[in-house]
Amino acid sequence: MNIIKRDKKRIAILSEDLLRNSGGAEAYALNLANVLNNKYDVTIFCKEGKVDRYDVFEKYHVKPMNLCEYPFVDNDSRVKIFMQRLRMSVYLKKRIKGKYNIFINTSLNRHIAYKNICCVHLVHFPAKDYCSYLPRIIGLYLNKKYKESYQLFLANSMFTQKWLKKIWGKESVILNPPIYTEPVKLEVVYSKKNYILMVGRLVPDKKIKEMIENFVQVIGKNNPGYKLVIAGNTNTKKQDYFNELKQIESINNNIEIKNDISYAELLCLYKNAKIFWHAAGYGVDEKKNPLLTEHFGMTTVEAMTQGCVPVAINKAGQKEIIINGVCGYLWNTIPELNEKTQQLIDDKKLTEKMAIKAIESSKKFTLPEFKKRALFIIDNLM
Repeated sequence: MNIIKRDKKRIAILSEDLLRNSGGAEAYALNLANVLNNKYDVTIFCKEGKVDRYDVFEKYHVKPMNLCEYPFVDNDSRVKIFMQRLRMSVYLKKRIKGKYNIFINTSLNRHIAYKNICCVHLVHFPAKDYCSYLPRIIGLYLNKKYKESYQLFLANSMFTQKWLKKIWGKESVILNPPIYTEPVKLEVVYSKKNYILMVGRLVPDKKIKEMIENFVQVIGKNNPGYKLVIAGNTNTKKQDYFNELKQIESINNNIEIKNDISYAELLCLYKNAKIFWHAAGYGVDEKKNPLLTEHFGMTTVEAMTQGCVPVAINKAGQKEIIINGVCGYLWNTIPELNEKTQQLIDDKKLTEKMAIKAIESSKKFTLPEFKKRALFIIDNLM
């Protein structure tokens, strides 16, 4: 059911995978839509769903809003994908152009926007040029048309902002993702359990297998009272990887994998864990392959809001979140990760002190702060 508010100015938001494989990017888009929907008439456009829209609204704690699904069939062929995206563009153009005041593209893929409408691109990380897989002359034309079709680019972090300028040659405004987990009361810090938590999609890029192996060989071996808990959504295209993780879990009592859990269950894990590990980008040359790093780090901030001390890789967006040695640790090598983790395990007072600092530091990324910043940006475009 669509909720029509004709007296309000209208905003169209593209979030392609909202009902398919939702993660940080989709949570970001939905929270942006929710904030703007209180003042404007917002419609979200996304691919036909594999999950119920109301389950997604509930998962991210937002009110039901206008949502338009369009047909899209998964395909592995680059040519077929390109042709399908072309058809999608035509479909969206008919439904958006001339009917909305602002169009906001929050998807990871490129999408040429529309004339006679204010177009904004929220960039999680700049994608490769079209000419990387099309004939050069066509690719260069589409690159130029794409970049000229947006009046404003938003970056989710300083890291993304830097690469957006370097790869696309575009200036941007930073709008950090909203963290909708409310910072806990400080008493929670003193009732934590002995486990380390990792949160993220259960895919190779998150370096989960490497961290499990390291935990089993070092931290778990030296600290039998501790366990490593991994929480995240599965990916049907990476089922073999997930099966491999489950196999490792089956032979180690101190490893626990919780896949596709509810937000309430995840929040409980955050509240109970003492330490949070993040390793996306491990073994990656940040200058050569920045796409394979964590461009912001929403789960790191979520952990901090619940008094879970982060020990994260010293790359990309993590450096903007963690003040090293104050509200968590940044690491460059596995031995350094183990050293910092062991330090927290051995020193209860240090862990509690850092946990309190983590809660305080996370407040600058909360939903109220995001709301003020987002409305300021959009209001000035109207």
